[in-house]
Amino acid sequence: MFRLPPRALDLITSAYTALIIIVSLLPSTGLPSASGTDKVEHFFAYLLLAFLVSLTLRRRAEGREMLLAFLFGTGLGVLIEILQGMGGVRTCSSWDAVADSLGAAAGCLAYTIKKSD
Repeated sequence: MFRLPPRALDLITSAYTALIIIVSLLPSTGLPSASGTDKVEHFFAYLLLAFLVSLTLRRRAEGREMLLAFLFGTGLGVLIEILQGMGGVRTCSSWDAVADSLGAAAGCLAYTIKKSD
């Protein structure tokens, strides 16, 4: 099985986290999105985030990596929604935060399935 070096995985996870933050705080005008797919985009973005965070924490937090990844994904989603509401450029949506949290849970589940392989 192909394994990334720990530093590479750390870098990928950090870059992906930064990408989510940047894209989430940019003005939404001009960003590509099909109508009605917003929650699906949130779900899959946070699924991948939680999966990557779980992989990254595997060495450091054995047995707690999924809980920490879920809390990180959910916390980041809620924080971004609050910042969007305060910024005046985007709107705060509790449904986006729910989609983020569900995606983070699914990412942890995907990690569990991958881990058992």
